[in-house]
Amino acid sequence: MYAYTYANATLRAIIGGAGAILGFLFGEWDGMIIALLSMNAVDFLSGIIVAAIRKQIDSRAMYAGAAKKLGMLSLVICANIIDGLIGLNGILRTITITYFIANEGLSLLENWGKIGLPIPKPLSTMLRQLHDDD
Repeated sequence: MYAYTYANATLRAIIGGAGAILGFLFGEWDGMIIALLSMNAVDFLSGIIVAAIRKQIDSRAMYAGAAKKLGMLSLVICANIIDGLIGLNGILRTITITYFIANEGLSLLENWGKIGLPIPKPLSTMLRQLHDDD
């Protein structure tokens, strides 16, 4: 049987509060933000894999990559807040996230291409078109 404790209640309150803050900052927790966060994680890991294969792991480069990911997320937060201020109903947020998804996709293609993985031409073409439309 589940025992209710103050520790459980505190943990639930902390998690709920963090979720509310993230929801306020990033907007709706939809497929767009999930795709961006997923691609951020996979791109970061693919960069580490490429560096490991090339025997060029550098903590400064990893910190720079992490800072770039945080910068992307901060711009999504700004776009979401501006959307709310001027009533764009998520348009600026969606454009910003779409741009960064395309950017992360190109970075993934570059990383996997560096280790010799064949890249499907239609995917490469679509991501380049999305990226170039900024």
